[in-house]
Amino acid sequence: MTIKRSFLSTLAIALFGIILSTKYSARANLPLPQPTFDSEIANWSDSDTVIVSDEFKANIKLTAKADGGRKIPFYGSFEVDFVIGESKSKGRIRLPKGVNIFRAGDTGVVAVRLRKKIKIKKGISFEIQELGKKIGTGLILKTYK
Repeated sequence: MTIKRSFLSTLAIALFGIILSTKYSARANLPLPQPTFDSEIANWSDSDTVIVSDEFKANIKLTAKADGGRKIPFYGSFEVDFVIGESKSKGRIRLPKGVNIFRAGDTGVVAVRLRKKIKIKKGISFEIQELGKKIGTGLILKTYK
């Protein structure tokens, strides 16, 4: 009995030592994580790089009234929900200078400011919702850092 116990103890210690040495040597050879966004991206990102941001410029099209869009136009700025990829965030649409009104069915370039930062990149399309109902679509043209 003592032989079996000592053999099992020795085997357990050996296995435990191998696991520990493998675990620590594997960790020692891994590269350290490098910063990805702040050091590489300037204020504007015109490339196809994915960045974490809450501001962008987009071309939007509001759904026509006949297709279930808004009945009332908006003026100046307007707060709605944006669905970008799998992320959803409230945000504000700001109309450009010289444009005072945006009606259902209109298309135009606007500035968007989200309440929270999410991953975005130039060329991604998104959906605009109000009270859970789709009222428009858009395409990201430029992103701010």
